[in-house]
Amino acid sequence: MVVLAAMVASTGWNRNGTSGFDVGVPPSAYWLTQFEAVARYLWLSFWPHPLVFEYGTFWVRQAANALPYALLVLPLAVATLVALWRWRWWVFWARGSLGFWPPPASCRAGSR
Repeated sequence: MVVLAAMVASTGWNRNGTSGFDVGVPPSAYWLTQFEAVARYLWLSFWPHPLVFEYGTFWVRQAANALPYALLVLPLAVATLVALWRWRWWVFWARGSLGFWPPPASCRAGSR
């Protein structure tokens, strides 16, 4: 981790112009583009075609272009936050599954 931090620090903390808000993309365009990206990933989780490494470099610069995607993503995000708030029992489930409680001895046994 220290080596990675040193490598990023050697580029002036801007990842050599590949990331960050100092590469010529305004923060508003970045956040508007995220709505379309999340909607695309949701669609790909149900119908994974076409799967490509990179979908291109494009930025949504007007809120009107991001509106259809925001109307899908924002209600899902709000519903997730409401569900997490209303059903707080998931904390106890996650605490047990994340290893805060010792697991049974049989889960360490492997089949050879």
